[in-house]
Amino acid sequence: MDGGAAADWEALIERYAPVVKQTGAGEDVSVRMAGTGPHVVLLHGIGSGSGSWVYQLAGLSSRYRVTAWDAPGYGESTPVARDAPSVDDYADRLAALVEALPLDRFLLVGHSLGALIAGRYAARHPERLRGLILADPAAGHARLTEKDRAARLESRLK
Repeated sequence: MDGGAAADWEALIERYAPVVKQTGAGEDVSVRMAGTGPHVVLLHGIGSGSGSWVYQLAGLSSRYRVTAWDAPGYGESTPVARDAPSVDDYADRLAALVEALPLDRFLLVGHSLGALIAGRYAARHPERLRGLILADPAAGHARLTEKDRAARLESRLK
């Protein structure tokens, strides 16, 4: 990123600062929100966060109410209580956020791991969605050996 682009990104990060919403179960979910109109919810991938969507917040907020979340364990969002959370745990937290905001019918956009979460949420709650966009869904590691999964996990944690 050149100096101008970095400054633009930093200005947008500041402009669309995260706020914490609390679910009915008392869990915190950090979100960045902007705009008015039909609602769009953005889910980031692993190793990212709500800040990765600031250009979309800026670009879409003139026509849409845009919410970018920090998944459980990211930003100020309460982590999932289980040691090995599943996509179901994340989809449950998304459902709790949807109820807390509250949102009616909305467009759900997920990138990478966010696409897996979005797909699971959509399968469980199709009546809540106006549409679904899955961008570069993560393939997951279910077919890897336990040793290879452990090595990838260790690499990500570093």
